[in-house]
Amino acid sequence: MKNKRSIILILIFVLLCGCARANKSDENVDPIRVSVILPEQNDAYWFEIQKGIENEIDKLGDDNHADYKIMTPAVAYNEELMMELMRQQIASKVDVLVIPGMENPAITDDLKEAMNEGTKIICIDSDMSGLEGHVYIGTNNTTVGQLMAKHAVEMSGGKALITMVLGEQNNANQQSRLEGFKKEIENYPHMKIRNTVYDQYDGATFMDIYNSNQESTMLVCLEGTGAKVLGTVKLSDKKGYKLVFGFDHTEGVSKGMLDGVMVQDMDAMGRSVVDVVENYAKTGEWETENYYTDIEFVKDNVSLENE
Repeated sequence: MKNKRSIILILIFVLLCGCARANKSDENVDPIRVSVILPEQNDAYWFEIQKGIENEIDKLGDDNHADYKIMTPAVAYNEELMMELMRQQIASKVDVLVIPGMENPAITDDLKEAMNEGTKIICIDSDMSGLEGHVYIGTNNTTVGQLMAKHAVEMSGGKALITMVLGEQNNANQQSRLEGFKKEIENYPHMKIRNTVYDQYDGATFMDIYNSNQESTMLVCLEGTGAKVLGTVKLSDKKGYKLVFGFDHTEGVSKGMLDGVMVQDMDAMGRSVVDVVENYAKTGEWETENYYTDIEFVKDNVSLENE
């Protein structure tokens, strides 16, 4: 009887030690490795996204289950250098790679191979149509264009001759906004697009466009350069447009240079990256879907309308 009790006690002790070791192992699990590649660090847009990531990491504190490395190319917005950074992180077999999406076949195959080997891909700000199984975090750009058009119709009384300004012709986000805008004004015969022009993200080029399209009654900027420039121009410099709409930068509204601005929630983009990563780190589950962040239309300096 005494021997049986001793055996039972030994078994209980072994089980308790095993549980203790298991719990200790759970506590010491290495965090997953996350590499975040941004095209620029000092630009206000990407700074807000980075700040959102960092603030959410700080908020988690000791409950964070990931180790983040944020990096930018030596030359801002240099696609070749960004792809080189991506390839370096793929070679190091990071668990999650966060990138601004780009429609470039030169990197798509590398990303597909990385995904086949277990790396998870998050595209932030811009999506990648040729990459299946990734997560997109950003704006629903078609909806942005539609909402911009709705406000343009309402504020113009449904009658305008429009110059559309984009950054470049092959930018998928901006083309989606343009298509959304066009679709929304289809039923308004007096809302006519006179021309679509590209400022190449250059302030001087934008001002040339601004000055040379006075035949139009409405100017619609579907990326941030125009609004950023008009935020620095005095009211007395404004010319003949009846309505001017911008993107992301609102300073020109208070100056009277902009009649409305569509604003993306960059901070939410950054925070959502950490939320998706944290869920994956804790559960091992990876749900391929689009995480659309909120957008706002700013007018009359203080009027914010959540969409």
